[in-house]
Amino acid sequence: MTIDILLVEDNDGDALIIEELFSDADVGGPVLVTRAGSIAQAADLLQTESPPTCVLLDLGLPDAFGTEAVDAMASMAPALPIVVLTGSNDPELASEALRAGAQDYLVKGSALDEEIARRAIRYAVDRASQLQALRASRAELRDFAHRVAHDLKSPMSVVIGAIDLLQRSRPEDDDNPMYDMLGRSSQRLVEMVDRLLEYADTAGTDQMLATVDLGSVLAWVTETLDSALDGTDLVVDTELPPVHANEVGLRHVFLNLVTNSIKFSDPSRPLRIEIATADPVDDHVSVAVTDNGRGIAPEHRRSVFGAGYRVDETEPGTGLGLATVQRTISLMGGQVSIEDSPDGFGTRFFLSLPSPDDPST
Repeated sequence: MTIDILLVEDNDGDALIIEELFSDADVGGPVLVTRAGSIAQAADLLQTESPPTCVLLDLGLPDAFGTEAVDAMASMAPALPIVVLTGSNDPELASEALRAGAQDYLVKGSALDEEIARRAIRYAVDRASQLQALRASRAELRDFAHRVAHDLKSPMSVVIGAIDLLQRSRPEDDDNPMYDMLGRSSQRLVEMVDRLLEYADTAGTDQMLATVDLGSVLAWVTETLDSALDGTDLVVDTELPPVHANEVGLRHVFLNLVTNSIKFSDPSRPLRIEIATADPVDDHVSVAVTDNGRGIAPEHRRSVFGAGYRVDETEPGTGLGLATVQRTISLMGGQVSIEDSPDGFGTRFFLSLPSPDDPST
């Protein structure tokens, strides 16, 4: 199989070296190198020629510099593996290129030989192929979850509607508790389907990360919960720092945590939930979500993040809420942990998320 490499390089001397390097290289087949001197020329070639196997991309082009070149190429051909060419052995620049969508990088100069170049191309192609397969699998999972959710919720809507009609039409002296029990159980089933769908969605999509205002996220959570917060003292730090994350994912993370606090409140005292900045960890922003509820015993604190795990089996639920929280935070490059509330009762969740200024993001 011929390996078609699109070389995007404006320097004639560097281009000649690369072309010579691959003239006799074995990358699982003969190598054909097609050169473009700019992003614009590469775009024209991508439209007129058959798709290349891989792109070798210089970071100092006339119409794009640094990660701009990677962003431009990835937007034009998201499925193509990109190997970056850089003139300096700068680990930070290489990391930025990899985060922008490149699969590997090569440093120009005397250290670049056929073996290094061949390995980079082969690994980049393999990784891109695996990533495409993973994305296809995730998309299939997401589509399946949505179909199942739709198939389950449609008949449940009919059941809930029928129960509501029965409740409205029953005689005033009919105090049979079965009506209320059926109504609660039906609503609970719908909520379980929603949680399952939410859990599948975190596995079925890639997280698009950007700078996120935590204040806006928590304003959405407060508005969404609305009456569910009646009687709850929810205190939110007004100076929460921005984070590098996915806004939709964070909304559901905090929605899950606040809902969890409400669900496991202690009836002996008014519920208080505080969301505030904590001490940073490894240049990551830390946020603490603290409540004065029933708490989580130390022996359960690792297990509660497992899918389907429930501390109290008598409580309704799927055991997917905290599993979803951990998975979502992990996909954003963060961590979540649990410890005692400083007051000695309740629970404190620590969320650690990359800062927009963190060089690793």
